[in-house]
Amino acid sequence: MGRTFVSEVSKSQSYKRKGLWKNKLPTKTGNPLSKKNKRSNKKSKRPQSAAPPTSKKWGTIEKPLGKGTVNVYKGSKWYPTERTSRKIGRKRTFSETKLRKSLVPGTILISVQGKFAGKRVVLLGSLPSGMLVVSGPFKLNGVPLRRMHPKRVIASSTKIDLGEWTLPTDISDALFRKPKNQKKEKKSAADFFDKNKKKSDKKDISEDRRLPYIKEIDDFLVPKIKAVEHLEQYIRTPFALRNGQYPHLMKF
Repeated sequence: MGRTFVSEVSKSQSYKRKGLWKNKLPTKTGNPLSKKNKRSNKKSKRPQSAAPPTSKKWGTIEKPLGKGTVNVYKGSKWYPTERTSRKIGRKRTFSETKLRKSLVPGTILISVQGKFAGKRVVLLGSLPSGMLVVSGPFKLNGVPLRRMHPKRVIASSTKIDLGEWTLPTDISDALFRKPKNQKKEKKSAADFFDKNKKKSDKKDISEDRRLPYIKEIDDFLVPKIKAVEHLEQYIRTPFALRNGQYPHLMKF
């Protein structure tokens, strides 16, 4: 149990003694206690008027020996029970993503993270969102047409000549997103305890919208890969590190 102490003064008195009210004073309405106005008073040589700001919270007190008056902040009757933080407005500007020079269509990449970590894939192009469009191809190493983040891949020096082939305009970010209207079926208590019922949670491959594009790209890439010696075995073999191998010393 920690010790509890009773303060000598009330909460409003401690709020006033600590000077927390200074943080809430507006600087634009002529607060003489703010740091900005103190600095400006020192730099400026012009005589300033001693008139207090027009507010009920401000008052004047006469100096001793008739040397003039001083502006004094009276304070407010209300004080916050908890410290509140002020939100700072931020202007967010979005610019087009610039890819690395090594990320050229036809380059063989090594996936570092995700479901297909360690797999080698062929870079087909990029999307407006900045994501990369890659393919295994699916017939060789089981990686279908999918998106990958540029930070999650390693570009190798091996490249495939794609010629004049370009990424179809139909392949966009919307193709890879899940449909919003797709809802899961609600399971009842009887279905939960039914042991004879088979699980049908697996996704049906025939319903995948990417299927026609996967077949088209595989038919285009596989002959070009097989035409190069040892390239098919290179793509089929997953990337892995062994003892004494350091990625920062390797040349991919």
